[in-house]
Amino acid sequence: MITDSFTNTLLDTAFAASDKMSLHTAYSATGVNEVAGGSYAKQTITWSAAAARSKASSGNIDFPVPAATTVAWIGIWNSALTVFRGMWPRLSLSSSILPPC
Repeated sequence: MITDSFTNTLLDTAFAASDKMSLHTAYSATGVNEVAGGSYAKQTITWSAAAARSKASSGNIDFPVPAATTVAWIGIWNSALTVFRGMWPRLSLSSSILPPC
């Protein structure tokens, strides 16, 4: 069995270089379908240390999403915005790190 400590280390390592978050209207393996318009922009996320096999942001992340836009996916990027790390469905997140939309 993999220990909690090892799992926490894996989470911390995996997210160490992923500090930009984006919102998307549909799935993409490359980061397309990103929300556009208004003053929307990718946001910087600061991660808390992993604990109990879980990883969360250390604060709220506010996105200015244009009216009538449905956010379905959340993407993660490196800080230079040159490497798209992947995305997951918005509803799979806990409400503690769900950006207001």
